[in-house]
Amino acid sequence: MHILPYDVTVLIFSFIPRYDCIQCLFVCRSWKDAVPVYTERLWHRLSLQGSKDYSRELSFLHKCFGVHVKHVSIVSSRQDGRLDILLRMLLAKGCTNIKSLALERSYLPYDTTSFIDCLQRFRHLTRLLMNCLYLGGELTDLLSALVLKCPTLTHIILQDVTAHKITFDPMTPLQQPHQRTSSSSSSSAVNVNTNLVFLHVSYRWRQCSFRHLIPILSRCPNLRYLSVAGEKDLDGVIFDYCPKLAYIDWMFFTTRHKLSWIHHHWHPDNRIVETGIQDLSLFSYSNDIIDDIIRRQLTRHIRRMSLDDMKDENDTITRLLQQCPSLQTINLPSISSIQLLDMLARLTQLREINMRVVGQHAAKSSQLARFFSHTHSASCLHSVHLETDQALSSDAIVAMVHHLPNLRNISLRPTELNEKELLVLLHRVPLLETLRVENIKPSLSLSFFRQLITLPHLDSFHAAYTHLSSAGICLLADKMANTLFSLTLSPFTTDNPQCIKYTEQRLKKGRFRYYHQEHC
Repeated sequence: MHILPYDVTVLIFSFIPRYDCIQCLFVCRSWKDAVPVYTERLWHRLSLQGSKDYSRELSFLHKCFGVHVKHVSIVSSRQDGRLDILLRMLLAKGCTNIKSLALERSYLPYDTTSFIDCLQRFRHLTRLLMNCLYLGGELTDLLSALVLKCPTLTHIILQDVTAHKITFDPMTPLQQPHQRTSSSSSSSAVNVNTNLVFLHVSYRWRQCSFRHLIPILSRCPNLRYLSVAGEKDLDGVIFDYCPKLAYIDWMFFTTRHKLSWIHHHWHPDNRIVETGIQDLSLFSYSNDIIDDIIRRQLTRHIRRMSLDDMKDENDTITRLLQQCPSLQTINLPSISSIQLLDMLARLTQLREINMRVVGQHAAKSSQLARFFSHTHSASCLHSVHLETDQALSSDAIVAMVHHLPNLRNISLRPTELNEKELLVLLHRVPLLETLRVENIKPSLSLSFFRQLITLPHLDSFHAAYTHLSSAGICLLADKMANTLFSLTLSPFTTDNPQCIKYTEQRLKKGRFRYYHQEHC
C-alpha cells in the first residue's frame, strides 16, 4: 500500500464498502497511515455498529472524523451507555457539520436535557432518525424538546418507541393554532418551529393520540409530511395547526407502505406543493374528519388514498371519491357496496388499485367484471391488486386483461383460481412486469411456466399456496439466470424438492426466496 501512488490508493478504497474499510483499518494500522487524508474525500458517511466500546473505536478511527463528515449512523444497545456521551465524542472529533444522524436501538434516560444540549451543538443538523428507541421518560416531552429546542431540524423520525411512562389527560382541550403556552424551556427554545416539514412518530404496541400531539403540532405551521401510528381521534383542526399538510399517514400499524412512504419522503423535493392534500392514509377514521376534508376543499390534488377499517362507511368514501378528480392510487380493504365500485369506475386517472373484496355483501365476480369493463381509467391503469374470498371467474379475468391494455403489475389472491384462466391472462398481457398469484387449482404445470418465460418484461413472480411443477421452476430459473428477475414461492409444494437447490444456484444474490412445505 505504501508504494502505490496516492490517487491509485484512493481509487482502491473508493471501491471498498465503508464498513469493510473500518475492518481493514482495525486489521492493519499501516493502511491508515499510508493514506493520511483519503477519508476527507470518502468518509462523508460514517456507520458505527456492533461495538460496545465506542471510545476505543472512535480513537482508533480518528482520521475518519472531521468537518467533512455529513451523515452518521450509530447502532447501539441499552448497555452501550448514554447517547449524550457518544455525541460529545463526535463533537470532540470535530464532526460539527453533521447534517443527518441515525440512532438505532438507542436508550435515553428520563432526563433528556444533556442529550438535547448535545444535539443543539450540531448547527447543521437537519435530519434525526431514532429507531427502536427505549425511552425512560415520556415521548411527548422528548418530541417537544426536539421541535422547540432544535429548530434546525427539518425531519424527525421516532420509530418503534418503547416509553417507560405515558401520561395523557383525555380531557385536554384543543389549543388554538400556534397558541403560546408558558414553558420552563431553556432560553434557546423557540415558540414556533418553522423549519420542521417531516414528522413520523410511532410507539411499540401502542397508538398515539391526536390530543397527545396537539402541543407539538400546534408549533409546526410549515409541516408538510405527517406520519403517525394513531388512534381514531384525528380532528380536522390539524389543518388549522398545519395548513401546509400535503401528506398524511394516520395508520395504526407500521405497514410496508408506511416504511416505503417514510423512505421516499425522507428526501422530498423542494417543488411548490399545491394547496391541499396529496397523499391521504387513514385507519379507523371517523366520518367527521372526512367531512372536514371535503368542507375545507382539500381533495382536489389527492393522488394517493388508503382508507382502512371502513366497516359500513362506504357512503362516506363515495362522497370523498366524488371530490378527488386527480386520484391515481387507491387502497380499499373492503368493497361492500356496488355504489362504491361504480364510483371507482368513474375515476379517470387511476393508475393503481388495491381492492379487498370480502364479506357477506361483497361485490361478486360478475360485478368485478363489469367494473373492469366500464372503468374510465382503462388507458392508464397499470397495477391491479385484488383479494377476494370467492373464486374468481373467467369473465372477471377476461374483462380485466381485455379492457386494461397497459397492465404491468397484477396480484390475484382469490379463494381459488384455475390455471386455465391464468393462461388466458398471460396470453393477453404482453407488458406484464410483476405477477403474484395464490391458490391455483389444481397446480401450475410446465405449460404455465413455458408461457410465463415468453413475457419479455417480466421481472418478478410470486406464487403462494400452490403446487408447482419442478420442471417448470427449473425452466424459469434457467431462462432468468442472467437477469434481475426475482422469484418468490411461499408457501408451496412440488413434485421434486431437488429443484429448490438448483434454483438457488441459478438465481443468486438473494433473488430466490421460498418457503417449502409438504402439504399446502
